[in-house]
Amino acid sequence: MERVEGRLDLLPSWLRDHCERTSMVCLELACRFGCDPKKAQLAGLAHDIARAMSSEELLSRAKDYGLEIGWIEKRVPILLHGPVGAEILKNELGITDGEILQAVSCHSTGRGGMSLLDKVVFIGDKIEPGKDLYPGMERVRQLAEGNLDPGPGSVSGPITAQTEEQFVKNGYAAFLRGVISKGWADYAGTVQASDPRAMHRSAVSLVAERQPTFRYQLLALNIPRTFIFGERNLP
Repeated sequence: MERVEGRLDLLPSWLRDHCERTSMVCLELACRFGCDPKKAQLAGLAHDIARAMSSEELLSRAKDYGLEIGWIEKRVPILLHGPVGAEILKNELGITDGEILQAVSCHSTGRGGMSLLDKVVFIGDKIEPGKDLYPGMERVRQLAEGNLDPGPGSVSGPITAQTEEQFVKNGYAAFLRGVISKGWADYAGTVQASDPRAMHRSAVSLVAERQPTFRYQLLALNIPRTFIFGERNLP
């Protein structure tokens, strides 16, 4: 991480800031979707390490590294900044993790059979809050929200593993103690203000199978959209 951060110091400030924001978004997405958070954070931080290179330098570096240069890359060399960046990480910064290198390589164009880490970095790059908006961006940001699909999550899963009566009698207090022990003071306040039965029934509703899912119901709404994130979520 330190070697990557040192290399980022050589980038223009706007690009360094973008990489840092992307890293935080990738970390958040990784935690939501079960991806390795350390790999996601590092890949997000390093993804644009070659983004400031000129077209000539990208083509030259790609040739030196033996990368495939098709007619599209020759016409639009900026498409090479992902693959060239991955080679820089491997050859100059000593990063050998194949998953991280692949995620950096394909973060701009994607690829067939993308891994979960590939997807996290690809989406994180597009939805970080400082990125200039383009049509449909708010939909993409909303669809990246983790708690829109059926199935147990990190919070709802343990709650629904108990019956309503079990949760009311013992589970609620245990859940609150766990939240406090993790240092989540703000969330602990939310839990304390919540009725145990309402919490359990809400969790049951969240994990229930339904078609269409909340994700696609939200996508289908033909209304203006605003993406709101908490003050403490991102730098």
